[in-house]
Amino acid sequence: MGFCIFNSVALAAKVAKQKYGKKRVLIFDWDVHHGNGIQSAFYNDPEVLYVSVHRGGVDQSYFYPGSGTMKEVGADAGKGFNINIPIELQGSGDAVYEMAMQRLVLPIARAYKPDFVLISAGFDAAAGDPLGEMQVSPAMFGRMCRQMMAIADEFAQGQIVLSLEGGYNCDVTAECGAACVSALLREEQGQEVQLEAMPGWEQAAVESFDKISRVLAKSYRTFNWPIPDF
Repeated sequence: MGFCIFNSVALAAKVAKQKYGKKRVLIFDWDVHHGNGIQSAFYNDPEVLYVSVHRGGVDQSYFYPGSGTMKEVGADAGKGFNINIPIELQGSGDAVYEMAMQRLVLPIARAYKPDFVLISAGFDAAAGDPLGEMQVSPAMFGRMCRQMMAIADEFAQGQIVLSLEGGYNCDVTAECGAACVSALLREEQGQEVQLEAMPGWEQAAVESFDKISRVLAKSYRTFNWPIPDF
């Protein structure tokens, strides 16, 4: 679905489970478009946790591909293992993405304790991308990579894979990719992230993420996760 012919991350997760016996695969998707293909592949699967941060509406999606609202939490045995974190404000930038990481992504990842981590590393949310328009810096992508590496180090013996996905400005995609490679090499982060939100946007993001957390809290109880303190 979407722009993909083969869904590399979904296939990698399947191989991790079937060939290498992984039971708690975490897929973190920061591509600006919701990963409807990955969501569909694992919607009923309790052995894969899919977490997507993407541009779109919390209650009703307005951005391609038209899916990824907060209420799409999985089904049957997979209920609670599909987590969508839509960001509604165009141009939200580093500050709002950092809030999403601290309020939702990282607490959930720690609660899950993955034994393998995959990142759908699309760079179309980057500043300068003509489609995403979310203004995330290369440094922020490097920062998110380091944050997920810390999760992999703590729970998955450092096992983490990044798979390149979207990105429609070649120069910008190259910069973001280089920032993530630098992170994987455990080099010190060079550029600073921009953690000051636009006036009024911080409160809007807080309200949005708190609304998402309340919906997710109901599904956490279905498989005895401790509900993170948001």
